[in-house]
Amino acid sequence: MNELRLVDVQAIAQLLNVSVSWVYQNVRPRQGKKALPHIRVGKYLRFDPEQVLRFITKNQS
Repeated sequence: MNELRLVDVQAIAQLLNVSVSWVYQNVRPRQGKKALPHIRVGKYLRFDPEQVLRFITKNQS
């Protein structure tokens, strides 16, 4: 079984080389765009880095 490793907003922003505000804007689906894959743990957002990178690669324009 694969170990699930979740990271916070700051870590995923650093991985993608974007701002934290960009991450927050992209966790919500918007007109014509899918939401960045995330998991809510209470009030916190967590991300699986591998899943996010696959999503970015698949949804490049």
